[in-house]
Amino acid sequence: MVMLIVETFLLMFLSALLGTVLGSLMAEAFGGDEPTDRPWLREPVAVPAPPVLPAPPTLLADDERARLAASLAASTAPQPTEVAPVEPVIVPVEPVAAPVEPEPVPEPVAELSAVVAPAEPPPEAPPVAAADAARAAEADAHGARPAGLVEPRRGAADDLKRIKGIGRQNEARLNGLGVWHFDQIAAWTPENIRWAGSFLAFQGRIEREDWVGQAKVLAAGGTTDFAARVDAGEVPTSST
Repeated sequence: MVMLIVETFLLMFLSALLGTVLGSLMAEAFGGDEPTDRPWLREPVAVPAPPVLPAPPTLLADDERARLAASLAASTAPQPTEVAPVEPVIVPVEPVAAPVEPEPVPEPVAELSAVVAPAEPPPEAPPVAAADAARAAEADAHGARPAGLVEPRRGAADDLKRIKGIGRQNEARLNGLGVWHFDQIAAWTPENIRWAGSFLAFQGRIEREDWVGQAKVLAAGGTTDFAARVDAGEVPTSST
């Protein structure tokens, strides 16, 4: 039994040794580069030298630092600029003559060849008839009553029926308000137009028919197509 164990151990040892030898021969023959776990067969590797730290910068000494600061201050200081002397300029002054007083101008004597009497104020407009008082009060809320005359100038009134839109009835109402002439209507303001339109129950008609424009033409001595027809007797409502 002991001999059997010894023989078995010898066989295993020989087998291991034979395997190691065969492995080495095969590695050398085929160039195998498998790492070996035998440290005594490894080639020695050079160990890198430890890194060397740079030397710290050398600081300036106190006296060297003071000298450098003084040198920088001297180089940046402003240099004085030499200014050339300026010679004074003498300007000759001419003598000023004494002011000459102007001779007094005699005031002109106003000679009046004729004395013009001041213009008399126009007479006030006639009062509104009692029958038209309510109509006039309502018109006051829309505008201002046109200026009127108590009677026509020189006793001759213009034919207001030559204005398109003014018939016999409207002419009589305008005369009752003191409106006798073309130039009176030509001077109407928008407030007067609104008042007259409300009083005559013609809201907007005075503007549409352009009473003021027609009156300006007739007051200047001109004529219009409608006025020419009235003068020819072709407008029955405007005939006297």
